[in-house]
Amino acid sequence: MTSPSRISQGATARLPGGADSNASNRFNVEAGNLTLGSGVPRSYPIDRAAVEAELSYVNGASMFVSRSFLERIGLMQEDYFLYWEEMDWAARAAGQFRLGYAPQSIVYHKVGASIGTSDFGDRSPLSDYYMARSRLKFCWRFSMRSIPFVTFDIARRAWRWQRRGQRDRALLLLRAIAGLPLRWPPA
Repeated sequence: MTSPSRISQGATARLPGGADSNASNRFNVEAGNLTLGSGVPRSYPIDRAAVEAELSYVNGASMFVSRSFLERIGLMQEDYFLYWEEMDWAARAAGQFRLGYAPQSIVYHKVGASIGTSDFGDRSPLSDYYMARSRLKFCWRFSMRSIPFVTFDIARRAWRWQRRGQRDRALLLLRAIAGLPLRWPPA
């Protein structure tokens, strides 16, 4: 870690198939997440300061935090489960710690291995549910004005699943909106 005032150091994430991502991110609760540097060739020069200026949070798979950070901010909120924990951490630390990026550090990360999401963005039903639930939880804590937009976006995705004939997945997203517990696979 280069400075104790940094919330965390992000690394370069090496994904299956050889693709790289900065594993550092910018988010907008209404529009979604943007992974900085995604798809950029490995040979492309990285401006560390420019990446750090754009950061909103560091991906949990490549995160390193200091003891002083843990003592002042506390542990990750366990009620998120799988998604949005690192964004919550960054939001709680805003103004107290800075985000950092360590471009020479490489983390090998198998995206979605624990929940069945593919490397190409095809989310599993469990991933859909927890992503939606955690996104809403984050909005309740940090961006109440975003709740109508986020709820609409999740409902729109539920409608798309319904139109594709996947009623169970649509209902799963509606359960997430309503704050109901997960029921998967359907009975």
